[in-house]
Amino acid sequence: MYLQVAASIYKGNTLSDGIPLIDLFLNIFQKAKGQAHVAQAVTESLTAGIVLEKFAALDDDAISQKLQPVFSLSLDNEKQFFTSDKFLTSATQFGYEQLIVFTNLLFANHSRLFCEKTSRPWYRSIASILVHSTWKIRSAGKGLLKSVAIAGHAMPLAIQSNILQDLKDLMNSQKTNAVVQDELAPGTEKSLRHIPAKIFMEAFEAIVFALDDISEEDKEKLCLLTFIDANHPILSSLDQNLWRRILTSFDVDIPEFLQRNKEVLTSMVLDAEVFSTAMQSGICTLLELGFDIFLSDMVGKCINVFQDPQLKNFTNNDYGIMLTA
Repeated sequence: MYLQVAASIYKGNTLSDGIPLIDLFLNIFQKAKGQAHVAQAVTESLTAGIVLEKFAALDDDAISQKLQPVFSLSLDNEKQFFTSDKFLTSATQFGYEQLIVFTNLLFANHSRLFCEKTSRPWYRSIASILVHSTWKIRSAGKGLLKSVAIAGHAMPLAIQSNILQDLKDLMNSQKTNAVVQDELAPGTEKSLRHIPAKIFMEAFEAIVFALDDISEEDKEKLCLLTFIDANHPILSSLDQNLWRRILTSFDVDIPEFLQRNKEVLTSMVLDAEVFSTAMQSGICTLLELGFDIFLSDMVGKCINVFQDPQLKNFTNNDYGIMLTA
């Protein structure tokens, strides 16, 4: 409770009053190192970190030096004290609220400290925030996503790409019987193992449409980036025309876009090492949107496959293994 009060009262003109307590807050913040497995301890560390982040705004070299442990601990890519699966799956709603505030302050005030490697764990936590069981957390997560995307430490499209990958990992971790399930038994929504499809859809759209001002070039890149993911079985269970809707939302001339990116799109579904359900749906999507554009390539690929002399050695057992790959 004291930490929450401190986080609210030490600001602006009152910041200097809290300087004598910096060491105390640092000790609390560093509790995460010794108790990273305890969600409450990590939450307290985050709350202390929020207060310390405010002190970092003071133009004082001595204070800046004293606060270095805040950044070294936050950017520890090995330990990931505040973004670990253990914390993300056991934190309370308040813990998530503190994580959102602290993450926002980190990226807003210290974006120069982040690189691709140190950013990745925080992106993953944003994906988890966007599929939280509580609407309040998900809504705050959308605001956080926008703030991080414009923080300036990386190109927005690269950030969206990484968080989309993290979201896909969460979707792929779902149990088979939850893939097309929109309504779950009471209480199961609270587990990251059982997330309703509608929440995944909400998160996916939040990431794709995170920015209002986006160049035509980035729109096209984002359309290509989302092609396979938009056909993921969890998302397509709700909207089989999701990718078409994305193209339309970005005012893309669909026939011209498909013709211009024919080779790239064809390669995505025909040249991958693992032929996923999303890729199967992707083929259907391409043929629905551009039958004349893609049909010959699809047929040609099938002919080449069936002409492969090694195909005659393919057994039922091999087929069963392929289905479980």
